Amino acid sequence: MNKKKLIFVLLVLFFSCKKYNDTSWGTEVLMPLLNSTLKIDNLIADSLLKKYPDNSLKLVYENPFYEFSIDSLFEIPDTLKENIFHSFFSVPVHFLPEALIFSQVDKYSLNVSNTKLIKIIIRKGFLKFHIRSTINGLMQCDYKIFNALKNGSPFNISEIVPAAQIGGNSEVIKYFDISGYTFILTGTTGLEFNTVSTKLSISTATDSVWINPNDTMSVESGFVGIEAQYIKGYMGTETFSVGPSSANIDLFKKITGGTIKVEDITFSAHFKNSFGIDATATIKQLTSINTRTNTTVALNSNIVGKPINLTRASENIYDNTVAATNTNINIENFAAKPFFENMPDKIGYAIELITDPLGNISGGNDFIYYGKGLKVNFNMEIPLSLIANQLTLADTAAFNLKIDDFRKSIKSGAFNLIADNGFPFDANVQLLLLNEQNKIVDSLFSANLIKAAPVDVNYIATSIVRTIIVVPMPKAKMNELYETKKIIVRVRFNTNPDNKYLKIYSDYSMKLKLTADLKFDINSK
Repeated sequence: MNKKKLIFVLLVLFFSCKKYNDTSWGTEVLMPLLNSTLKIDNLIADSLLKKYPDNSLKLVYENPFYEFSIDSLFEIPDTLKENIFHSFFSVPVHFLPEALIFSQVDKYSLNVSNTKLIKIIIRKGFLKFHIRSTINGLMQCDYKIFNALKNGSPFNISEIVPAAQIGGNSEVIKYFDISGYTFILTGTTGLEFNTVSTKLSISTATDSVWINPNDTMSVESGFVGIEAQYIKGYMGTETFSVGPSSANIDLFKKITGGTIKVEDITFSAHFKNSFGIDATATIKQLTSINTRTNTTVALNSNIVGKPINLTRASENIYDNTVAATNTNINIENFAAKPFFENMPDKIGYAIELITDPLGNISGGNDFIYYGKGLKVNFNMEIPLSLIANQLTLADTAAFNLKIDDFRKSIKSGAFNLIADNGFPFDANVQLLLLNEQNKIVDSLFSANLIKAAPVDVNYIATSIVRTIIVVPMPKAKMNELYETKKIIVRVRFNTNPDNKYLKIYSDYSMKLKLTADLKFDINSK
């Protein structure tokens, strides 16, 4: 039996032991419904709050909203090439087992524009091997890629091609996993770029074979679905444009209304370059977007439209580690404040990146590692010294008035909200009642004021102020409470005095206690 029912049973037992001429009597029960403590982390995530030595708080926020990756800059297209052996005999010719009939060294480019790559390590991808033969006998294809190694072993494959039926052809299609292979792309001379060198050999297999006039064997080979783990060489002067687009920002997700003004803000754009490439970045557009109010504030700063030079990272080739370079650009306070005070839930942006703007100044030693990109962050550090105007926090809690056994006996009731406020903020509290369909059916405590805590000459709260709000609930209105499944708690804050920036300290809090004072008419029959 729960506590509430136990109270009623005891009341009934107590009164049933006495003799009365009346058939009913009245009683009153005070029922606690809610105990809650609101602190600043109800508005701002605790992980974003840091303390100053005097225990006043600041907000430290880093928003990584875009990253250029190896895939952003380079795409290695599928590369297929066909070699065809044509019989040049005028009469059928007989070949003994394991006789070489065709051999060719070839090369082809990876077709990555404006680059001069000398090395690539494959993260994932395949070599496609497609053979078609009209020869009526077993044939063998041997394929080698020069300067392609994995764990010290070169890339070699050997495939047996079935004999073709007379007038038809045989076919072999295979994909070979080349992930983990290191390709040196300087060709057989060591002086080329982007070049894969191969050797194809065609021979008879274990049996002797007759090759007729017009017999052919075609071998199509090439790379499919290549992604790089590492690239080295000259990456080329290229321009990459991103946006206009937007990124979500969750800093103000708990705030549903009102405005704030902050006394100070440090706002900067931070570029972390883990590419071994010099680059120039230009922020073409940066906007603060509040979708709740449909308000957009463009950043009115010199950083917008100004090229920012980014120095290349350095690498340790012995352990494959990268030392990134960091470039931080501070944004003027006069531009940062309205951008932040718009309380955005999205940041709109457009960025342009130019790689190797001065050409091949590294002598072909640019590099990129998979997972090591160029990150663009926006960092904010804001002392929580602010002016709040109708700053609204909303939260939803489950609710169930579990008094079904005594529902018909309730004559009336009242809700009591006891607020112990340690913030130098006035607050208006409203409770919205939701039914099973999450529709608002009524509200409580509409526009009721919770008084701000008093402050000293330094505008620091000195004590806690208690406010008690009582809302009568006639029996007719109690029916709405029985159908209530959730309650939205909505609090609107205003700094007091309203024209003064007030610091927020770590020990500020507001304690809320909600009780129901219910009056019953108990029938003895």
